[in-house]
Amino acid sequence: MRPQWYPVWMSLVEEVRSQAHTAWVVRGLWSLPQLARGIQLPVSWYVRRDGSAPTPIAACQYVTYACPEACTFCNVTQVVEEWTQPLSESDQIKLIDKLVPRIPTLAIGGGEPMAHPGILDHYARIKKRGGRIFTVTSGTSLGPSKARKLAEIGPDVVMFSLLGDEAGHDAAMGRPGAYQRTVGGLSNLLQHRDRKRTRVIINCAVSLESAGSIRAVAEMGRELGVDAVRFTWLSFLTETEHAKETHKVTYLVLPDARLAAFDIGPTLIEARAMEKDFRGFVTFHPVLDDVERRAWYREGGGVERRCHTLWHTLFLRPDASVVPCGHLFDEPVGNLLTDDLDTVWNHPRMKAVRLAQWQKSFEVCHRCCKV
Repeated sequence: MRPQWYPVWMSLVEEVRSQAHTAWVVRGLWSLPQLARGIQLPVSWYVRRDGSAPTPIAACQYVTYACPEACTFCNVTQVVEEWTQPLSESDQIKLIDKLVPRIPTLAIGGGEPMAHPGILDHYARIKKRGGRIFTVTSGTSLGPSKARKLAEIGPDVVMFSLLGDEAGHDAAMGRPGAYQRTVGGLSNLLQHRDRKRTRVIINCAVSLESAGSIRAVAEMGRELGVDAVRFTWLSFLTETEHAKETHKVTYLVLPDARLAAFDIGPTLIEARAMEKDFRGFVTFHPVLDDVERRAWYREGGGVERRCHTLWHTLFLRPDASVVPCGHLFDEPVGNLLTDDLDTVWNHPRMKAVRLAQWQKSFEVCHRCCKV
C-alpha cells in the first residue's frame, strides 16, 4: 500500500496509466464516439461527485457460470448453481436489443462462454446489431468447425487462458490434457481468423502454480502467432483479508501460511526480463512498479487504487441482473429484462458503491486486475 503522504495526483497518474495500458492491449474494441464519451467521466468523478455516471461505454455479460474446467484459482467456483443456467433465446434477444448499439462493446465471459449452447448465435446477433465483442475462453471445446464459425462471425478480441507450461496448465485447469486442448482450440481459431477483424490474445494469471513457467507461455504465444500475451497478477484474498471484507464476495481465498511460504522474487526478475525480451508483445496487468509487484503477493498486500471500471462498465449476471462489479455477485440492483438501463446504472446502491470505493478501496479491490 502507498503511504498516506503519497500525492493524490501521482495515484491518479498510476490509475489512468494502468487503465490505458489495458485498453491498448484490447484495442479495436472502442469506436471514436465511445472514446469521446469517456471524456464525460472525469466530470462525474471530480465535479459532480454524487456517484452518478454517464451511460457506460462497455457491458460485461457473464453468459453462464457453467464450465467444464476446475481451475484452482477460479473466482467463480463457489457461485450458486442456478446461475449456470443461460437465458432463453428470446430473453437473450431482448437483452441485446436493449444494450446494443447504445452500449456498443460487450465483454462476454463466464464460467466458460463456449459452454453456452447458443453462444455463436449470441455473438452473431451482437455483431449484426453493430456491437463489438471481447470474449474470454479456455478454448478446450473449440474444435475446427466451431472455430471456423466463430472466425466467420468475427469477434473483435478473443482471449485464451493459458496457465503455464503443459504440466502447470493441466494442474491449474484441474484436468489432464487441458493444455493440448487449449493450444488446439487456439490453433483452430488462428487458422481461420481474419487478422483485420479479430485480435487473438493469450492471458495468463500469475498464480502460485504458474509463477515458475510464465516464459513458456510467452514462447508458446510467439510460436503460435497470437497478437499479444497478457499476464495478470493473481486476484485473491488471504484468509485474514477475507475476514475483513464487508461485502459478500466470491473470491479465491488463500491460506495465510501458504502465501507466507511463497517467494515471488524469481518471478518478478523473470517478468522484467520478459518485458525487455518480448517488448510490445508481452504485458503485465495491472501496471505496477517493483515494490507494488512484490507487495501484491504478501499478506495485506495489493494496491490502494480507485476503480474506474465501476464508472464505465455495466456488469450482468447470467440472469441479466445488474451488479456493481464482477466480484460483488450478491448485490443486484435490478434486472435489464424488466428494468430501465438508466435506472439500474445509477441506482442509489450503485452510486453508493462507487463513492465508497473511491473513499477507501474494498479488500476485494486491492488485488483486482482492473485497477
